[in-house]
Amino acid sequence: MKVYIGSDRNEEIGYLCKTHAELMIPSGFELIENIDECDIFISILYDKIIDQSFIDSKERCVNFHPGLLPGYRGSGAYSWVLLNREEETGITVHEIDYNIDSGPIIDTRTTLIYPKDTAGTLFDRCMKLLYSAFCDNFYDILYGSYATYPNHGGKIYLRKQLKEAKDITNIVKAFTFPDKENCYYYNKENEKIYIQWETS
Repeated sequence: MKVYIGSDRNEEIGYLCKTHAELMIPSGFELIENIDECDIFISILYDKIIDQSFIDSKERCVNFHPGLLPGYRGSGAYSWVLLNREEETGITVHEIDYNIDSGPIIDTRTTLIYPKDTAGTLFDRCMKLLYSAFCDNFYDILYGSYATYPNHGGKIYLRKQLKEAKDITNIVKAFTFPDKENCYYYNKENEKIYIQWETS
């Protein structure tokens, strides 16, 4: 069986997973560099669209998703969980189907979100979870010896939405009012820093 791991090798997590796969690949399986020739496709932060004909032609297609499903489909999960004031986040291993991050779930790994976390710290911590999940599930994915459970509901977050969320102009303006508290954020010393729209 030919196995293709889709990931940018310049990404640390992709490199780590591929290196593990190279060291641990069992007899009867072969890692290849041509995606079209594979029997099993494994996605590690793979950024290209997988079409239905590709999925139908493969023995298995599995994705390691940076976010908890079904709640956080699409991209930017570690930003959205902070915007949505979630208490935990993580990664999900799931089969790839014809929709966005909607295939049956194989495994999840979670971590608490701490007051000083940023999207960057959550990403770094969750990539360690992803690598651990890859190592633990690699053989099961190759042999198809895993159980799944349904992946229904949730919301799809798109890159365009995250780009729009970065613009806080109207939030600052909405909370700039005479004799009222302005909007604010807490810095790493837990000091409240106010933001005010310059009206003059």
